[in-house]
Amino acid sequence: MSKYKNIKSEHQLRSLVFDDYFKNKDVSWEQEIESIDFIITDKKSRSKKTTGAEKHYIWMETKKSKTDYYIMLVQLLLTIKKPYDKNEYIVPNYIGCFDTEQIVFVPMKLLQKVMHENDIKWNITPSNTKDEYFLRILNKLKYKLHGIKDVKIFFFGINDDEIKDFIQKNVYKGVTENKFQITEHNFDRVYLKWVNKVKPFIAINWEEEKKYGFKLIVNTINNGPGGARNLGVEAARGEYIIYLDGDDTLYNNTTLYDVNDVIGKDRPDVIYLGYKEIGGKNNGLQNHRRQLL
Repeated sequence: MSKYKNIKSEHQLRSLVFDDYFKNKDVSWEQEIESIDFIITDKKSRSKKTTGAEKHYIWMETKKSKTDYYIMLVQLLLTIKKPYDKNEYIVPNYIGCFDTEQIVFVPMKLLQKVMHENDIKWNITPSNTKDEYFLRILNKLKYKLHGIKDVKIFFFGINDDEIKDFIQKNVYKGVTENKFQITEHNFDRVYLKWVNKVKPFIAINWEEEKKYGFKLIVNTINNGPGGARNLGVEAARGEYIIYLDGDDTLYNNTTLYDVNDVIGKDRPDVIYLGYKEIGGKNNGLQNHRRQLL
């Protein structure tokens, strides 16, 4: 028998579920941010009124009557697709759904590939459960999530202690302590976070770096990457030059030593270094080999 009876609105149900299972002094719940029904946020970082809290612990779909949880999850994916693609938020580690009887938690990592499926029309109305593309997503979720132990399904009034324990140990803990793999599917969101929160605090004391042979050359004419490279060539000293654009980085801290070993052995005129490309026309991680010319 359902714990929640005579529910008049989804807002009423959301408020009850928050008070019974999610509430603590550090979090709050919000609704209708980007049309997402139920969002648990961090109180300390609630600084932007239009986009909600910086930390989102979980996104959830809600219904005030019993509903198949796969249908709710499809509706949630259709709803979050837009903010997901806009990269305004780091997607929470968990998403989920609940009605008056049960609550479901799904690790977002299980659904990232689905969010990048290109055979789906994502701009359909989430309430149109008979749409061809809605049914296509539904079938994908059933195939991908059925029997997966990391998908947690609990019943209100029966699994109350388990629900609270799972939220404290996984949903809340996951934002600050869980580690996740950076892939081609989440790289753009992680990079956005780095640009906004880390890059502004990175600074180089060029006067100090001069002691170690580093020199800053400023190109005052806007003539593109080629002009900047030519300016660097003119100022360079030594036998070999290596180019790194603003979006490039050396593979590891031994790369230059490896290049030096190749120079000493083969004395090539040009070394075409191998590289890894994230993105590109194949939207993946591409490997390219080194060549000597």
